[in-house]
Amino acid sequence: MLFDGVHEFVRVAQAGSFTEAARQLGVTPSATSKAVARLEAALGVRLLNRTSRSVTLTSDGETFLATAAPAVGGIEEARNQFKEHDPKVQGLFRLSIPSAFGSLYLDDVVTKLAADHPELRLDVSVTDELVDLTRDRIDLALRFGELPDSQLVAKRVIAMSFWTIASPAYLKVHGDLNDVDDLSDHTRLGFRNRGTGRVRQWTFKTAEGPQTVAPTDQIVVDDPLAYRSLLLAGIGIGQAPSYLVADDVAKGRLNRLLPKETDGELTLSFVFPRPLGRSRRLRAVMEALEGVIHANS
Repeated sequence: MLFDGVHEFVRVAQAGSFTEAARQLGVTPSATSKAVARLEAALGVRLLNRTSRSVTLTSDGETFLATAAPAVGGIEEARNQFKEHDPKVQGLFRLSIPSAFGSLYLDDVVTKLAADHPELRLDVSVTDELVDLTRDRIDLALRFGELPDSQLVAKRVIAMSFWTIASPAYLKVHGDLNDVDDLSDHTRLGFRNRGTGRVRQWTFKTAEGPQTVAPTDQIVVDDPLAYRSLLLAGIGIGQAPSYLVADDVAKGRLNRLLPKETDGELTLSFVFPRPLGRSRRLRAVMEALEGVIHANS
């Protein structure tokens, strides 16, 4: 048959195990192994390297998986459309989110999903690395900034404003700001983008036009949570996306400065494989994330 062994191969590649793939498919490991062997014979290539301890993809296997996984996912999704009468959102969903967002808001997302969809199981990867959704079997990734071209689906969630902020303790010692020029008399904490290696420049809108201010080079960090900690400790003035400091501003731990003048945005997007576009699990997780994001931006 044309598709004989393709489903089994994708499950083995994603699970990294014939035994686990067989469990998911409801068949024996022997039947799964034979189905993959028939597929390899039909294609005339080896797709998997097999040892007593592990199963890994060959280079041909990686190439075949990149096309086969979305196709199998699409077939499964098409089949699931006939189960729409069942309102339950259940099964395993793998999510990847940036570390700062996870530290600040993952508990809110999980609480919402657990209350609304108790049969949904979450496997969450909290990382700032640009994970390979196909290789790492990720159903949905939350990503900041501009996205590279890919075959994945991207949905823009929000463009968050940058805020200029400082702690009340810092301002009590060093004085408040009346305009952008006053920044020259203050410690301006720098943030380095790990991906580009560049320190972000601060941007403002003034009567004379756009104005760029460079952070001082005294203190530069590349971790959002460490940057926030320095601000809370009163080390200096900073400029950060609203999601990182909105709660601190609302509770008086940080003061927002020059709100009319501060410029700049950070885009937050969902990224997911195309066949998952109509998945009930995907919709449920996206709705929970969007609610938390909009409430804290």
